Amino acid sequence: MHQLTIDTTAVVVTEHDNLGEARAALHRYLVDGDYYLRPASAEDGRYRYDLLRLDDDSDTTRSRRGPSVCGTATIKEISVAATYSVACEAQRGIQDAARIEGRCQLSGSCPDAVRSMARDAATGPIPSDMLARESAALAATADTARPDHAILEPLWHDAITGDAASVYPAQLAAAVQHHLPAGVSERSAKTMVWFYALCLWGAHR
Repeated sequence: MHQLTIDTTAVVVTEHDNLGEARAALHRYLVDGDYYLRPASAEDGRYRYDLLRLDDDSDTTRSRRGPSVCGTATIKEISVAATYSVACEAQRGIQDAARIEGRCQLSGSCPDAVRSMARDAATGPIPSDMLARESAALAATADTARPDHAILEPLWHDAITGDAASVYPAQLAAAVQHHLPAGVSERSAKTMVWFYALCLWGAHR
């Protein structure tokens, strides 16, 4: 996963699945803002650029100096765990029934149905695929891949044996990241964060 930070008149930070998508987002910003790009440095998976703009005036001295630097852009590789905002969203969403109702997408599900699945997760065997699929819907990832039980089971076990009262969003995201394989997609990571948060709530509600 890659993070793009653009610093001009304001700072804009976005996250992308790979380097190509981050560069494409930067290119769109350049086109929209009429900037030029000048590479500044590249090391250890971190790419820094200067954003340039031509001076639009009749000062010949300024023209001979060339374009002026109006800002910077940086692309760096980050851990999925750094996107703890997903964990913040999950924890808030689980406590907000109206918000969950507006985002459930599978089989006419409602907040009560999702919460019932989460409660069942605390007492039964490892939850069915449906809870993972609902987690994907809540994360708005449209992830249709079959859930990997090699990841779901340890997440479920950690959730029902852990202490929910002491889990902050960053800790929640880090707990999920601990069980994710290398190269996991952002979609799957978001789904697993929601899955873990739901199981945690069901076990310690």
